[in-house]
Amino acid sequence: MIEVGIVGGGPGGLMAARHFKAKCTDRVRLTVIESTDRLGGKLLSRRFPESGVAYDAGVAEIYDYTALGADPLADLVAALGLKSRPIDSNTFVVGDRILDGLAALDLATRSEVEAFHRFCAETISTAEYYDGRGDAPALRALGRTNGLDLIHSRVQGDAARRFVRSAVHSDVAAPPHLTNALNVMRNVLMDVDGYIKLVKVQGGAQAITDALAAELARANAAEFVMDTRVSRVGRTDEGRYRVALRGPQGDAARDFDVLVVALPLSALAQLEWEGGLLDAAMARHVRYFDRPGHYLRVSVLFEKPFWRDRIKDDWWISDAFGGCCVYDESSRGDSGGAGILGWLVAGNAALEMANLDDATIVARVLDSLPADLRQGAATKREAAVHRWLSSVNALPGGAPERDLFTNHVPEPSRHPGLYLVGDYLFDSTINAVADSADAASDLALDAVVRLLPRRRKPARRIGPAHFADYRGLGEYVRARKRFLDAGTIVSLARSVWGLGERFSVLVAGSASGELVGELRAAGLDAVGIENNRAIHGRTPADLAAHNVCGDARDLPFEDGRFDLVYETCLAHVSDAGLADALAELRRVARRGLFFGSATAELALHHAGRYDLVDGVPRLRACWEWSEHLRDAGFVPAVGDPAKLASLWQAVLAAGFGPDTWFDDIDSLRLCFQSKEG
Repeated sequence: MIEVGIVGGGPGGLMAARHFKAKCTDRVRLTVIESTDRLGGKLLSRRFPESGVAYDAGVAEIYDYTALGADPLADLVAALGLKSRPIDSNTFVVGDRILDGLAALDLATRSEVEAFHRFCAETISTAEYYDGRGDAPALRALGRTNGLDLIHSRVQGDAARRFVRSAVHSDVAAPPHLTNALNVMRNVLMDVDGYIKLVKVQGGAQAITDALAAELARANAAEFVMDTRVSRVGRTDEGRYRVALRGPQGDAARDFDVLVVALPLSALAQLEWEGGLLDAAMARHVRYFDRPGHYLRVSVLFEKPFWRDRIKDDWWISDAFGGCCVYDESSRGDSGGAGILGWLVAGNAALEMANLDDATIVARVLDSLPADLRQGAATKREAAVHRWLSSVNALPGGAPERDLFTNHVPEPSRHPGLYLVGDYLFDSTINAVADSADAASDLALDAVVRLLPRRRKPARRIGPAHFADYRGLGEYVRARKRFLDAGTIVSLARSVWGLGERFSVLVAGSASGELVGELRAAGLDAVGIENNRAIHGRTPADLAAHNVCGDARDLPFEDGRFDLVYETCLAHVSDAGLADALAELRRVARRGLFFGSATAELALHHAGRYDLVDGVPRLRACWEWSEHLRDAGFVPAVGDPAKLASLWQAVLAAGFGPDTWFDDIDSLRLCFQSKEG
């Protein structure tokens, strides 16, 4: 059993635990270490002490991406049996004016604000927004531009600039000058139709972490170590991760095979990391992302929701405190007829006000109500202030934005089993921490697979021994027949790309050429390339002219030489050479690429059956391969679900389903990539 330690019992730690349990089933034993007496982190629900009425004291809403594509957080909420409802607003409070949408602005101000919204939408499409990557040339330039400079360059009128700054400030948790233009525009687009929607979970956001913890407890899936602070992380002589603990029973230490640290950046910076290499890597990580954003959550209970005669929306944006959101908390429906407003004061205003006592803070937010609502302040019954300093990132994702492996694996050379989870690695939302937990658990599959018991020690490099006992199945020539045969490859290729009777194919990773021979016998113009001289030297004489000894990073073929490339070599290419290999495979392909390398999910699924780690520097999950293929200029060849289902049935009929090779229908979809452009 592989011991997995998870430091942090907030949403990131609990989501990571759930992913490990789902992906690794009974292969891992999970331990969640939490420094406080509660699980949930920034997902916090509280009750006013006198009335007992509930309110959200931390994160209040989540984003809904379902109109743009798959939404893992929405799927999680549904899987946990929770209900949610959309929340919406079209109200702005500017000084003492309550505005019902942009139409209530004067014509000049409205025109400038709408023009800025159009500029943001024209620059960042819904697909790019959903994708969340900032590596397109135009987006990279925005990442280098200060957010305030962008607003001043695009919005000329004083009133329009104040309006835009206020709206952005309420979401970013920092003034525009402390973030970049890309982050400003992404937050502007939250208010533009067609991008995202906001939803509230019934019972408050903490219901998510409560349900996660309950699910893990019911399944006896994790041990929870509460009220215990981690002070130091190091590595033992055996290569395990030693965590120094201080809890109710005093000082102790626990060792883990794999360690996931799911802490806010401010807490991460306070840990001691043993060893110069790890300490330096963590210092670089913190330095890269440490752009703190701040919030105050001020919740006030009133005798009734007095504002609803003027404001019927679920929240409104106010220009008070440089721009803040005011939520109608009583719209949850469980306040017994009372009214609750929750002010989310952001950025430098939150930082300055945090030094004040609660009563003064409450007086200030009540005074920020527009004149028509201010008389309702007298009906205040109870109030609570929660300070969330350095709780989010004012420049989420860092600048420039980096790949997910670099962000989640701070020191891969000597500490490949240490992974980080955090919302600051994406966009500082609960959606972001869900994505981060999913990504980190996928990346950790490489470590899990390598720690599993196996029949033989895996080879670091491909040599004669690899082919003498191929995948742990015996001699290569015989063992290869356990995997995809020429007939299945040809049939799938014709179905996907509509290729004719005689098409050309390059087998990249052809070994001694047996598959090349089978494809040629089927009437195809097939050529192979193999970089391992030992196995290539065993190529039969009649195939010698069609099986080349060479490197996928420098192919000896002209552009577009082959209709299709069938590859099984990419998993064996180093990180440094992967982009070159993909570029070369794309260059020689006319139509597309049939991806045949081992993935992390496949290796875990077949652990104990096939040894898929020989000569593989790092097992990548399907999504990571998809990103590399997209970066290289490939796009999924099959977008029609009905066609994909038909291909899956063909694979099952041929005997290459989950018990043999392809793990599931999604992994099959990855295999078919068309050349873009």
